[in-house]
Amino acid sequence: MAALSTRTLAAALTVKSPALYWYVHSKDELLSLMMEQLLQNSLDDAPPNLAWADWLKYVAKRQRTLLLSHRDGGLIASLAAPTERLRTQIFPRIMQPLLAAGLRPLQASAAAGGLAALVLGWVIYEQRPATREFVETFHTPSEGFELALEYLVTGIAAHRRGNP
Repeated sequence: MAALSTRTLAAALTVKSPALYWYVHSKDELLSLMMEQLLQNSLDDAPPNLAWADWLKYVAKRQRTLLLSHRDGGLIASLAAPTERLRTQIFPRIMQPLLAAGLRPLQASAAAGGLAALVLGWVIYEQRPATREFVETFHTPSEGFELALEYLVTGIAAHRRGNP
């Protein structure tokens, strides 16, 4: 992550930096675009016609897998500034199944944000050796993530039923 720059990326792509700047103006924009693509992939990969809870679990697991598949994926995601596309296209896609299940917009956005926080926090734990080692004294990272995700979805379902 520390070595990533638009200049090193241009060299790796065998293009001149000015050509890359035509498309990506800064390292910050590059990080945001990377996260947009990762989130978009996690949504596009979700099987159609899943119940909202199964869909949410699938997307969370897929996001975790995608972030873990990239060195420093959690760090990159934590540094990537939200974009207009994230606000207007991607996040509403995450909220849509929750809204369709009867949650109010505030509940759906809070649930989607909670899901994002769980995935990101868990990936950061897994990618930092000291925190991964700490987590592994209690359970495997995958077991812990699965349980935490189940608890989050169960809590959303309880609020959905009560719709407080």
